[in-house]
Amino acid sequence: MISSGREGGGWKHPVWDPDRAVWERHNGSDLPPGLRRRGAYPADRAGPRWPRPRVRERLDPAPEYWVGMSVRRLAIAFTSAALVATPVVAPMAAHADSRDLPRPSRSEAPARFGTVAYSQWYAKQAAAIRYGWGSRQFRALKTLWFHESSWNHKAVNPSSGAWGIPQSLPARKMRTHGKDYRTNPETQIDWGLDYIKERYGSPVKAWAFWQRHHWY
Repeated sequence: MISSGREGGGWKHPVWDPDRAVWERHNGSDLPPGLRRRGAYPADRAGPRWPRPRVRERLDPAPEYWVGMSVRRLAIAFTSAALVATPVVAPMAAHADSRDLPRPSRSEAPARFGTVAYSQWYAKQAAAIRYGWGSRQFRALKTLWFHESSWNHKAVNPSSGAWGIPQSLPARKMRTHGKDYRTNPETQIDWGLDYIKERYGSPVKAWAFWQRHHWY
């Protein structure tokens, strides 16, 4: 940065204003030869009789400015290219295949696969493993799905076509959790738990909604 100074009562150097990028002429000042431009205020007329000029001459920015601009533009260009070239990672699917979910072991089940007792046991264990839902949440879930299907994985609503334990409408929604969604109670329960979690947050809230509207 060029600073101003006085020698012998007259201004010998111009003032560089970095904020506005202008040269400001002072009475008695003289521009360096390399910075003189046509129309500049004549140094030989500077003095008390001549008022201070109101027009500030704008000079082209110093070479360092253009170098800085070039560096910034190159940085922006390379950054933009990197962003374009970077592959966009698709978000995780809202509903994963039920085979990828943590699941209870059938060998620990107190009832035979396909029975209501088995389905309720599986739902209770899966809800606890995946979401940390305890007995209070399971009681709400048990009541909710009893009103929907009596926990029958083959239940179908003749008027709407809703299917299975959670009464998915349409039934093919449960395909996201397995192709056997029409016959496998585990697939239906996996889908139903995810649906309740995503839409209501918990079985207690889903059951409260059902009591007001008789659907969920």
